[in-house]
Amino acid sequence: MSLLSLINSNALAIAQAGHWQSVADTLNSLTKPVIDSQAWTYAKIGQVLGADIQLAASRFMATYAKAGDVDLEMAHQLLLLGDGEKTGLRLDDEARQTKLQGMIDTIPDAQVKAVLLAVKALGRRIIPLLDVPVTATECQSAWDTEQRTQRNGNLKARFDSILNQLETSEHAEGIAALRAMANELEA
Repeated sequence: MSLLSLINSNALAIAQAGHWQSVADTLNSLTKPVIDSQAWTYAKIGQVLGADIQLAASRFMATYAKAGDVDLEMAHQLLLLGDGEKTGLRLDDEARQTKLQGMIDTIPDAQVKAVLLAVKALGRRIIPLLDVPVTATECQSAWDTEQRTQRNGNLKARFDSILNQLETSEHAEGIAALRAMANELEA
């Protein structure tokens, strides 16, 4: 999506008022969801988040699996024995996300919370819509370029209409329209 399209769909009134820093701030705050439906294993978690997170997640899940939580026991087995291609644990599943969030909300240990948040984000996360933040100057430039393009298009349409009048018997009207157009451009 072009910068101008983003401005028109998310910050039109702000752009029309000429508040370019606010336009940039608005666009830079836009987000989009990312859903990763791959099958996860402890090994894959380690590749993405690092060996420390892999080890902490494995220890946490093993401890809770032994405590009798059947869902966590199954999840632990999938993470432990899955091949990461066809078998493993899908972290994007809504029920799994809800379970992880419930654990995050109830566990007092900040380190364990951080591990669970990182693992949860592998399945679903929110990221900025823009890969690179935009500046107020870039927003204004895109807007000004479009405004010039529209003005040029309008002038061309008017000029073509005047030419059409001059080619017909309406010379006086065509000349008057050319004078009016020239006066506008000089103003």
